[in-house]
Amino acid sequence: MKRTTTVRRITAAAAAAAVVTLGAAACTNDDSGSQETTTTEAAEDQSTTDAVQSTVTSLTEQAGNAVQDAINSAVGAAPVSFDANSAELGTLQNATLTAVAAALETNEDKLEIKAYAMDEDSSAADDLAQERGEAVKSKLVEEGISEDRLDVSSEGNPDDSDVDPNRVDFEVTSE
Repeated sequence: MKRTTTVRRITAAAAAAAVVTLGAAACTNDDSGSQETTTTEAAEDQSTTDAVQSTVTSLTEQAGNAVQDAINSAVGAAPVSFDANSAELGTLQNATLTAVAAALETNEDKLEIKAYAMDEDSSAADDLAQERGEAVKSKLVEEGISEDRLDVSSEGNPDDSDVDPNRVDFEVTSE
């Protein structure tokens, strides 16, 4: 709840700054009718608008990074992992996914769920990885995260030796 409040306050502050800045720019109009003054004011207005847009973009990126950081902290403390040849979530995994959902509630970013599995039969590995990803997605939906914000990618028998084939990874994306 605290993170939600912080993100909302940052967004509200950025919006308020935009309104105040644009309002101040609009109120500085000199009625002298000079073409030079009008051109200068237009450039200043555009500069102000660009600065506000840059600030809002920066704050939005920071909020997204905060969500990824919160998810990384939760998963770092208690990874979402599975027993070999299983797609069943345990109590610890459910608790971690509750924390992931809480982090996701602070904004509208999407989440890519990356699930893996190993098996001598590559088709069975692909199927198990997909089942694991879908189990994680179902739990996050159960926790109140909209299904359209969740994408599952799965890989059976991953080529990357650094990937734990019984673990799920998460990546926050803006689209």
